[in-house]
Amino acid sequence: HHADESIPLWNMYSKDKYGLRLGMPNISFFENHDNYFYIENGVKKCLQDNDSVIRDACIVDIEYVDDPNEHINYMDPLDTGVKIPYPINIGLIKRKAWSFESETRARVYIESTQSVLSYLFELESPVICHPFFDHIYCKLNGEEMNRMTITFNPFMSDELKDLIRLAIMAYLPDFNPYNFFNSMLENKIQI
Repeated sequence: HHADESIPLWNMYSKDKYGLRLGMPNISFFENHDNYFYIENGVKKCLQDNDSVIRDACIVDIEYVDDPNEHINYMDPLDTGVKIPYPINIGLIKRKAWSFESETRARVYIESTQSVLSYLFELESPVICHPFFDHIYCKLNGEEMNRMTITFNPFMSDELKDLIRLAIMAYLPDFNPYNFFNSMLENKIQI
């Protein structure tokens, strides 16, 4: 979303100096319903057009707040009078203590239609609801992958960078070699 890099994010999300930052020229692939799938009982399943709808696909800067618990609403999914709290702005807010990250996230809001439940409800006390899948995946096609930019971890060795370049070019022969970048922080930090 922005060009700034963060040492804390490099350290948290790329272990042992192996991480890369992937930049996309746009997020149109998020908006294509056909790109999404999930795994159920070891089987890859597509999100069917008549079963779900993409309500929102965006890239946003995280908002840092004093108390994320103040950003909740309540629902009664089974119409039993039992109110279940759910976060509003889910994935878009964090506690102010994390503001040093200056984090940006991609968020896609996929809603199930009335014919398909997106949650399983267990009638216990308190009521527990959970999604029927662990993750939703988004495919990238070759054209989108060929246009992305790759920024190397600022702690990465030149030898490892060369190996990654070779691997990417072998997997994506049309990838533009000028889309590899060294981190802006590389020569500004002590290892």
